[in-house]
Amino acid sequence: MIEITNHQTKTEIPLKEIKNEFERVMEKLEIQDKEISLVFVDNQEIQGLHQQFLGINEDTDVLSFPLADNPEDPFLGEIVVSAEKAEEEAKSRGHSFKEELLLYSIHGLLHLLGYDDHKEEDRKEMEETQLSLLRFLGYQNIL
Repeated sequence: MIEITNHQTKTEIPLKEIKNEFERVMEKLEIQDKEISLVFVDNQEIQGLHQQFLGINEDTDVLSFPLADNPEDPFLGEIVVSAEKAEEEAKSRGHSFKEELLLYSIHGLLHLLGYDDHKEEDRKEMEETQLSLLRFLGYQNIL
């Protein structure tokens, strides 16, 4: 189950579509019984969170906060996405705002599931999984 909250007013987000597609991803990953919070914010709010939790004073696209102490916990954690950053990047990359939001949301979900992108080998595996999930949703050539 996914709970979506929109904390920003700079962009209009297709919340129902995002929720439906994200739930499909959760089913594909066989974690539909888990609970996730997905929060959309602006650059200023995500920059504050980035500084508060990681000590980095700059905006970013997505932050993940794993909250499960063990695999049996129903609540996996929270994903915070900058809708403002997604809109900027979608324009520069030439695809839709919704695709960029889904990319960031899936990226955050994979972090909650234990994926890492600090080492090149791990980053490649994570990107391949993201691409596979986006293709599953019908999106091509997004990265």
